[in-house]
Order: sequence, then structure tokens, then C-alpha cells
Amino acid sequence: MKPITLRTKINLKYRLDLTLISQFKNTKINEIKDMEVLYGNKVCRLRDIFTITGDDSDNIVIKSSNHLIDNIGKFFTGETITIYGNVGHCVGSEMKKGLLTIYGNTLDYLASGMQNGIIKVFGNCGNYLCGKPNHKNEGMTDGTIYVSGNVGDHALQRIRRGTIVIDGDIGDHSCIEMISGTIVIKGKIGKCFGEKIKRGTVIIKDKKFTKKYKKSHGCTYNFFPFFARELNSLLNKKVIKSNVRFDRYSCHKDESNLSEIFVISN
Repeated sequence: MKPITLRTKINLKYRLDLTLISQFKNTKINEIKDMEVLYGNKVCRLRDIFTITGDDSDNIVIKSSNHLIDNIGKFFTGETITIYGNVGHCVGSEMKKGLLTIYGNTLDYLASGMQNGIIKVFGNCGNYLCGKPNHKNEGMTDGTIYVSGNVGDHALQRIRRGTIVIDGDIGDHSCIEMISGTIVIKGKIGKCFGEKIKRGTVIIKDKKFTKKYKKSHGCTYNFFPFFARELNSLLNKKVIKSNVRFDRYSCHKDESNLSEIFVISN
């Protein structure tokens, strides 16, 4: 079987809502072609915008994507979505399972309210990564995310669980009110990072976030080779080395802050 493949055949001028991709499961291709989508302020059939081929509705490929296409993978419960090109807002929002891979940049609210699954972005992300959906008071509640580039402002707010790896920099006002989870940031962190954190583990290279913490000792922690091996296997990519040494910081001046910080020291 071949994955359902969508290739844009018109020059998009308005925003296109592709929430319905999550309804492809167990649907025949002719029914998929006749599905209706909101394009700007008009309702169009999917066949009017995309050339559609394939027969495996659990696995979806989108080619020639661009920043005007929103809500890809929202509520997704299938196997895989692979996107070639940039994407718009709310991609992977409240995703429940599966693998979403993006070869391009994203706009705001990637993985907003994500519940589980894996998202890999080979590019940059906009603002509000893993942010709160409008109808909820928490952001990401579980899952794994890898971003090869930079992330914008207000990312990772009120995340409850999950693992996020960012190869690049992260913007201002990020990781605010983090409830729990594990974050790895290899680049620089912006202003007001980590305000009002409750719990969780943050692994960083940028030391400026540690000013209000007490330092432990630099050493090799037994848990980390296992964590690195499992994470690299899950993402099918070596995103972090297993022999890294850290300086550990904990005991924040705010006693309600139970987070721990590992600063990479080699």
C-alpha cells in the first residue's frame, strides 16, 4: 500500500484549514477527494486544491506545503504524517498518537495541547510551541518533540509532561509555569526563561538561567546514558550524546520551585 499523498496544484492565496486530515483513517480515496475544507471564507473540495494519490489512509504525505496551511495533524490518531515544505499555525495541536515529521519551518502554536506521539521539525518554529489551547489551562501533556532549528517566544508554557529537544535557540518568556517534563536546549535561552516553574528537568548549555539555584557537583549521572539512548532511539536520530558531563543545580530560592537544572559542562 502507498501512503495518501497530497500535492498542492493551485497557488494558495488564503489560509487553508486541514484539520480534516485526522479524519482520513479508514476512508477510501474517492471519499477523501470529496471532503470539504475551508479555504479563506469559502468551502472547497479537497480535490480542487490537491492532487491526491495512494491508498494507505494511516500514512499521509503532503508535498509543496506552505505557511498558509493550518491545523495539519490536529487531533491526529493515525500512524504518520510527513510534510515537505513550510506549515502554518496549530500543526499537531492536541495530537493523540503517531509520528509527524516536518521538513520546513512552522508558524505559531505547533503541538498546542499535544497529548502524545512524536513531532520532528527539521527547521525553525514560531511562537507558542506546545502552548495552551484556548479552551485549556495546560499546554503539552505528553509526547516527544525534536526541533533542529530555533524556537520563538512564549514556548513551552504550562507543559505538564513530555520531552522536548531543541538544537537551536529559544525566545523570550519561554518555559513559564512549567508543571513537569524534560527539556533539552542546546542553544541560547531568551529573557524571562523559566519564571514560576513548578517541577521538571531542564538540560541546557546557557548558564545564565541558574542564578537563583544552588550548585551541586559536576559528574556523570547514571540515569543519563539510558535517557540519551532511549531518546535517540525514539527519534531515530542522535540528538544528544550519552557521555555528557553536567553541573547540576537545584534548590531554587523559591521553595515551591522543585525543578532541577543540568548545565552541560563538556
